[in-house]
Amino acid sequence: MKYTVKTVSILFLVVGAVGVNTLEAQTQQQWTLNGNVSGQQSFLGTLNMAPLRFKTSGSQRMIIHSFTGFVGIGVNEPKNPLHVHANDKRPNYAEYESEFTMEEPMMEGDDGDDPIPEPNICDRGSSGGGGTNTPTGSKTIGARAEGDDDEDDIMKSYSAIQVTNCLTGNEAYNGLLLSMENNTGYLRQLEHANFNISMQNMNVITVTPQGRVGIGTGSPQQKLHVAGSGLFNTSLNVGGISTNPDAVLSAYKAIRPTFQLENGEARLQIGIASAPWEYANDAQPNDIIFRKLGAGKHNLIFFMPNNENDGTHAIKFGDMANGLWFQIFNNRKIRVDGELIAKEITVKTNVWSDFVFDTDYKLMSLSELENFIKTNNHLPEIPSEKEVKENGIELGEMQAKLLQKIEELTLYTIEQQKLIEDLQKEVKELKKTKGEKK
Repeated sequence: MKYTVKTVSILFLVVGAVGVNTLEAQTQQQWTLNGNVSGQQSFLGTLNMAPLRFKTSGSQRMIIHSFTGFVGIGVNEPKNPLHVHANDKRPNYAEYESEFTMEEPMMEGDDGDDPIPEPNICDRGSSGGGGTNTPTGSKTIGARAEGDDDEDDIMKSYSAIQVTNCLTGNEAYNGLLLSMENNTGYLRQLEHANFNISMQNMNVITVTPQGRVGIGTGSPQQKLHVAGSGLFNTSLNVGGISTNPDAVLSAYKAIRPTFQLENGEARLQIGIASAPWEYANDAQPNDIIFRKLGAGKHNLIFFMPNNENDGTHAIKFGDMANGLWFQIFNNRKIRVDGELIAKEITVKTNVWSDFVFDTDYKLMSLSELENFIKTNNHLPEIPSEKEVKENGIELGEMQAKLLQKIEELTLYTIEQQKLIEDLQKEVKELKKTKGEKK
């Protein structure tokens, strides 16, 4: 037997009357409802420790347990203060304008006094429906669009609680909905408005109709907007899962991945080039570039907050092949274990060698210099080859020492020039005297 049903919308409303009597197993008892009469303690309920049951069409719909006070809708033994269970399949709440074909009737029964059994259509063989029926197995109710063999797109195992008020309206698309669909739970804000989770009248989490989540803010500007601090106990991955399990922070992007730190005017960028000259001149693909952009001076400052000036702390650079080959120490020293190629180097020093030209400077005689060289195999005040190999040289100091020797050599040259000139005069006088005697 088939029925044709035209469904327009699904509404989660229960409308009906409440009976003020109950059928007991032995006798029929009459409940008294005094109403709101002065001096009377009016109530609707039970006095004999029996649960309060609510029925429609002869089938139990709701129960209030006598011992716990738990309320069960669609379940005979509620496990929590409010326990809602649906033992049927319902269409997705949506507007359907096509006709549906019911291959079997929703309910079967006669016009007598026997309760009409609930439809036994839950896919599982568990009990349900308020405890009045026990399903014997799977039974399909064929609600599907004509010509469509896939009923799972339309029918679901479904249970829901909907909360509405005078502002939202009471239609299926109004208010807040808590539902179980198949094995998945949902909490839906059906209105085009924010969904808030609050503590002590303060919004803690806000979800906007655009799908933006705000933590600590009611107006999130991105998919996730956190107004405050956050803590991740393991790692944070952005754009993809890191290939390094030890990475605490990982960000992935196939083309031009960039990390940016900014204050509205200046920006610090760390990027990986995807093509030649990206981010910086002469950059090549897969090069990592640090750069500063924005207003103000384009300074990048590496600062070590250590005032011990002991040379035991350093900013270091190196590689697997050569180790640490560039180090900047906290006592204003730089160590380069390799070649330094530069077009120009400026060295500032506190000493220089112009004192050689002072009138009181004592210049070593050439004979003394000769003896020193023969004994030590190097110039006075100049380190030996062994010392240079072991300790290196201070560039500024060595330049001053070399200049000192050049200036001393200049004095020696001047002195020798004077001797030469004196000798030339003597030779000239001797020649003149010898010529006169002839």
